[in-house]
Amino acid sequence: MDGARQPLPLTTVYNRLQPINSSPYAFLQALFFPEYPVGLLDVEKILPPGRDLTAVGICSFNNGVPEIKSCQNLPYFLSEMTKDKIIMDLTETTSVIFWGGVIMRCLSVGILGFAAVKAWNRWKLWHHEREQQQNPDEQRPEQHVVADETEDEDDILDGALCVVCVTV
Repeated sequence: MDGARQPLPLTTVYNRLQPINSSPYAFLQALFFPEYPVGLLDVEKILPPGRDLTAVGICSFNNGVPEIKSCQNLPYFLSEMTKDKIIMDLTETTSVIFWGGVIMRCLSVGILGFAAVKAWNRWKLWHHEREQQQNPDEQRPEQHVVADETEDEDDILDGALCVVCVTV
């Protein structure tokens, strides 16, 4: 029952702290080492009378006495939930996991699609530049215009431009 997801409504019937005989350094040990035991806690808890429990697990008979052992594949062993509530809870959990998986799949397909389109565009640009390098005679008129504009900018002296708006 330790570490169970569904805690049982147990009632404490006995609670006693027995101090451990300690050395003179016990205070320092407890201060610097929080795990140092300072006493032994003895607790007894019982299930209140009239409570119904549902046990989930593997049932077997040992000398005619039924024993229920926990199952590793299910998150419940002892629960105050009814069988129908346990099934509903497991169904909701399964549904959340399923739809979370669907959303993650869609997101990953979108990211992969974006990466593929980007890679395709880069390949087209690289292929186009490679063709341009292989055929240098076929230059576009747009490139001549850009080259003419850069030549005009070189003719302007450095001190002739306005510092604020960078115009003549």
